[in-house]
Amino acid sequence: MAEDVDEWAKEFEAKLAKLAPDMQATQALLERDGFRVDSGTKSFTGWYLTAYDNENMNRGSVKVESDGTKITVTRP
Repeated sequence: MAEDVDEWAKEFEAKLAKLAPDMQATQALLERDGFRVDSGTKSFTGWYLTAYDNENMNRGSVKVESDGTKITVTRP
């Protein structure tokens, strides 16, 4: 199961890649894909969002971080 989750995170990261500079668009995409964004912050060097699976699809929580040029999806 963990391998499936890791594969999903990599695919989702690729889906979000073009949104790296845009925190709000990333949040909207997360919400459209069934996540509830719990927290986030924007700083001079980038931003991050923490989101939880709102549709019980066994994805758990994710942290999406960006430095403005690339996005990284991790599972806290």
